[in-house]
Amino acid sequence: MLNTHTVMILVQKTDTFLIKVYKYYMAKGYWPMIVSEIMSLATLSFFVLFTVIAFTCIDFSAVLAFREDQHQVPDIFDWHRMKTMNPFFIVCLAIFSVFFGYKIIQLFHHVTGYWSIRNFYRYTLKIREFELRTVPWNQIVQKIQKLQFEDQIFQTLTPMDAHEIANRIMRKDNYLIALINKDILNFRIQYAAAEHPWLGWIYNDWARQYLRFDCISLSKAIEWNIGYCLVNYFFDENMHVKPRVKSEHLQTLTASLRMRFRIMAVVNLCLMPFILVYVILYMVFKHGEQFYKDPQRLGSRNWSRLARWKFREFNELPHVFDSRLKQAEDLARDYVNQFPSKYLDIFSKFLVFVLSSFVITMLFMGLFNAQLFTKDVVWWITMCGTAIAVSRVFITDPSPRHPHETMKQVARVIHYIPPDWEQNAHRRVIFRRFLRLFEYRLITLLKEILGVMLAPFMLWYILPPNAMEIVQFFKDCSTSQPGLGLLCEFAMFDFTQNGDPLYGSYVDPKDDNNNNINHHRCKQGKMEKSFVNFQSEHPDWTPRGSLALLSDSQQPNELLYNNDTPRDIYRKLEERAAAAAAQKQHYHSLDSLDGSNNSPNHSSPNHSNHSSPNYSPNYSSPNYSNYSSPNYSNYSSPNCSSDDGERDLLLSV
Repeated sequence: MLNTHTVMILVQKTDTFLIKVYKYYMAKGYWPMIVSEIMSLATLSFFVLFTVIAFTCIDFSAVLAFREDQHQVPDIFDWHRMKTMNPFFIVCLAIFSVFFGYKIIQLFHHVTGYWSIRNFYRYTLKIREFELRTVPWNQIVQKIQKLQFEDQIFQTLTPMDAHEIANRIMRKDNYLIALINKDILNFRIQYAAAEHPWLGWIYNDWARQYLRFDCISLSKAIEWNIGYCLVNYFFDENMHVKPRVKSEHLQTLTASLRMRFRIMAVVNLCLMPFILVYVILYMVFKHGEQFYKDPQRLGSRNWSRLARWKFREFNELPHVFDSRLKQAEDLARDYVNQFPSKYLDIFSKFLVFVLSSFVITMLFMGLFNAQLFTKDVVWWITMCGTAIAVSRVFITDPSPRHPHETMKQVARVIHYIPPDWEQNAHRRVIFRRFLRLFEYRLITLLKEILGVMLAPFMLWYILPPNAMEIVQFFKDCSTSQPGLGLLCEFAMFDFTQNGDPLYGSYVDPKDDNNNNINHHRCKQGKMEKSFVNFQSEHPDWTPRGSLALLSDSQQPNELLYNNDTPRDIYRKLEERAAAAAAQKQHYHSLDSLDGSNNSPNHSSPNHSNHSSPNYSPNYSSPNYSNYSSPNYSNYSSPNCSSDDGERDLLLSV
């Protein structure tokens, strides 16, 4: 049995230990994890060796000239070609050998390292591998909290709660979520065109209007390179943010990060031919069978990689996020089906009718003479059946159209919707923007191939201009917590410092007018929504520190601490934001009217010395504690005296 001393040795690096605990939970046990890695390595080895042998030893001229009555299958193989192998494949084998050796060493470390995690689950947490299939993560967190409270086995200053555990596991991902939410880590060509004028011929009006070629799509290759450049630069081996991020000069860090991007661009350019061949062939082998078995998958849709980063919330672990996205796919599919393409629908029906006629005719003729079912006829029947299955995907059934309601349902699950989407869900421009997030699966595969070719361009031209903003973000939005080190401040759920009053957080009106405070806020209330989502996943979690003060107060987050379901809360948060935006616009119109009424030729009283509230663009958000519905007629503004009410009434008249 594992004793306390042994566990103390394991958890000296708390972040690394908790990450391993979570990976073990996701793999559902020790042997499933090890066997999965062995099979992945075996699959990769078979794929590389099979590809090299196939392209080296198969005589494709013999394949084209093959006749069943004249040749045999072994005749198309020429094993003597292995002696004169193409240099390209020799380099591929050399690269694979290095990578294979690295994976073997990594597998050995996992075999020895995760055995201690297995013992931790089995003897300390009293959870066996079989039970991991059904045990929720929240129950494991509670056991770890109890263990920490009783034995103090973790090297932390205070007992860890669910919030701190999630912060340690997602320390890196929280930064990436914030960078994409605030558009600091963007992939638009216009930023590179400003620094490199010769890119203007790519980023022109014709490309933006007809090709919508205004940004580089996020692919797996680009995502991996970004993660490698940022994670190894800002984080140490224990997944802690390096102290030099806060101490070193901005220009020094920026120059070093730009150089890092460009070095990786050169590496990607050198390896691009080999990676491109690997990606293309791997996708053909992996997805070819799936599309052959179920041709309708060609017309299916999924969330793009960029959409996944936009939708993911702070401290949201992967298993929770995947479950939420899976739930949103059906709703997103319903919204897309609200806009069927009539031309495609008509053409698909015609194609199905024509191909079905040929198939039925050939099958009917075969009933009278089975000799008609030659290999050619069977092949044509198979191809026609595949084309019919693909065409049926684009045939839509007539049904009532409710795009606005469907968009609301999608937004309440993905927790992401730009301000103009819900009211304009019926418009074509909003539909096209949504399709960029919910795209065809085939388009996703093509983007993965294109991403390999665009990765060097992305790393050399697109990302370096954003290096200063990225470094500045790490400097400004990293907060130091005792025992935790540097963390993304948005993941701490500090509503007093980073809260958005449009989404229920209380902010001092004096601070709300400060542009620096606005800089430290997420877009679309992501921090507030993340807090609601995290609390719904961990109902036993009790906020501490500033969060505890907020939960005891009726001013800040009344909606976040009632008995509503998370979906009801998200709806109310969006209604608050819409109400505040409408109220702002109303105040701005009153200010413009007030300015015209204060002209020298006007006979109305002069309100220039009136102590009215500040209605500038940085207008402080009203107190929403008494707000119950989006009825704007009963909406009252904050800090307004009766004279201010009379002023508004006079101006409105």
